[in-house]
Amino acid sequence: MQKFVLFCERYGVALAPICLILAACGLWPEMELLVPSLPDMKQVFGVSDGQIQQLLTVNFVGFLIGVLIAGPLCDSVGRKTVLVGGALAYLISSFLSAMAPGFGFLMVSRFLQGFTMTGPLVAGVVLILESTSGIKQVFWMSLSNSAITLCMAAGPIVGSWINTGFGYQGNLWSILILGLVGLMPSFFFVSESLQKNKKRPFKVLQIFKGYFSLLRDWRFMCLAIPMCAISAAYFIYVGVSALFMVDTLGIPASSFGRYQGPIIGCFSIVSLSSSCLLQRFGLIRCITVGTAFSSLGCLLLLCMSLFFKENAICTTVFMMLFASGMVPVCSLLFPYCVGHLPSELQGSAQAMIQALRLFFTSLGTFILGFVYEGSLLPVTVMMSITLVIGIFLLWKGREFMRGELSTGTVMGAH
Repeated sequence: MQKFVLFCERYGVALAPICLILAACGLWPEMELLVPSLPDMKQVFGVSDGQIQQLLTVNFVGFLIGVLIAGPLCDSVGRKTVLVGGALAYLISSFLSAMAPGFGFLMVSRFLQGFTMTGPLVAGVVLILESTSGIKQVFWMSLSNSAITLCMAAGPIVGSWINTGFGYQGNLWSILILGLVGLMPSFFFVSESLQKNKKRPFKVLQIFKGYFSLLRDWRFMCLAIPMCAISAAYFIYVGVSALFMVDTLGIPASSFGRYQGPIIGCFSIVSLSSSCLLQRFGLIRCITVGTAFSSLGCLLLLCMSLFFKENAICTTVFMMLFASGMVPVCSLLFPYCVGHLPSELQGSAQAMIQALRLFFTSLGTFILGFVYEGSLLPVTVMMSITLVIGIFLLWKGREFMRGELSTGTVMGAH
């Protein structure tokens, strides 16, 4: 093991970021792998459509609760401890899920999966940020976003194949196996990054104080909310995309991936090139051009919904513009958002960003559940509102994005 580490160091292989990206890729697609098996589960357990959907809901609730605890834990007991402890708990809950004898047991294990996966996810992002610096930090964060996106895009396709060949239990076992393969390298090749003298005691009052200090931090909120709002706008569309394409436009369900794939592909390609774009054009220009692309895509979607017949190809092209434009905000702003914070608040900041993203997404999908009736118009209106909020706060916080990577703006440079 030690020889392998020395070999990687000799040839400049960044082992820790690679392992952390593998861990994220082993965790994020779990819901995408599960979804194709829901119809089979409904028949086997004899439950209704609403009850089977609760398997996703309880997982989401567990994630939302866990992410608020995982951040302060990272600042208290250390990043590596939270990563390993959360990963082991996630693997145990995934094993229980695969062995579930009944629907109630499966519900509890799905909640535990969502709750425990937040540990390695939150700690992993903080470890990547603290083990890299400068332009390399942007590269690894962009590579992470792209790899996770591709894995999540492949999830429904692989999940459908597994479900056809092995039934719903095959999907549950695949979640465990993917998590095990993705998480194991981090156990051996990732080191703790939080110094002992900077650890904070884990106290409930201290947790609330940490989050309250983040809420009062104008720079953090001014950059965090646009990241979360624009990301939420994309997921608001994703939440109804299959219903819109298949039920409203009459696209065959087997062809849905042909329309969703190019959107995710654009996001991935731009994510991979974002570090080069940042070096060549600078942060302000990248953000400006990106928001212009997203605004154009959103405006075209809104005009199509208002004045023209809704079309699958046009919708896909316009969403490709939107997804391409959201990359600079979602990938490049993170270091500028948290770079000024003390190390003892880094975990809490990562948790707060995840919680804000979940809050905006859930709020949008909750409202959409009351107003969506097949037309894309309410979707584009909500996307437009969140985009305007994000752009306004980016304009207000433009002075926080003036620093160059080499001046210590990025967290890893501190």
